[in-house]
Amino acid sequence: MPGPPPKEQKRRRNKPPSTTLLPARSEIHLRAPTLPERRDGLGWCPEVRDLWVEIWHSPMATQFDVVDLHALLRYMELVQRFWTAELDTRETLSVASELRLQGALFGFTPQDRARLKWDIERGEQADESSARRRATPRKNERDPRLESE
Repeated sequence: MPGPPPKEQKRRRNKPPSTTLLPARSEIHLRAPTLPERRDGLGWCPEVRDLWVEIWHSPMATQFDVVDLHALLRYMELVQRFWTAELDTRETLSVASELRLQGALFGFTPQDRARLKWDIERGEQADESSARRRATPRKNERDPRLESE
C-alpha cells in the first residue's frame, strides 16, 4: 500500500470555492437584444416579451455569451408554450419541469446562483436598509439581552 503523496502533490482541501460577484441591478446598463420573430409567424405573448427584457436587465446577463442566445431562445419558446398552449395536466407539468431545468442553466433562482457560485453585489442602499431592519426590534418581541437575570 503506497504512503502519503509527496508534498508537492498535496492540495489544500479547505480552500473556499471562488465565487463570481455579479454587479447590482442598478449598475447594469445592457440593452436587451431584439427578440427575434417566431418561425410560425405568431407573435410572442406579453409574458415572454416582459421576461426577455427582465433577463437582459438582470445581473446574470453579464455572464451570458453570444452562444447562450440560442439556449435562451429555446427557453423563451418553452415559456411561450407554457402560457399560450392548451395543455393537459401531464403536458403542463412536463413543460414546467423543462422550464425549471433550463432556467437553472442561467441562474434564474437563488439556488441556481448558489450552485453556479454567483453572488449579486449588494449596494449601499441594501446594506443601510438591512442595518435599519436589524436595529429595529420587531413588534411583540422581547429582547432577552435587555432583561435582567
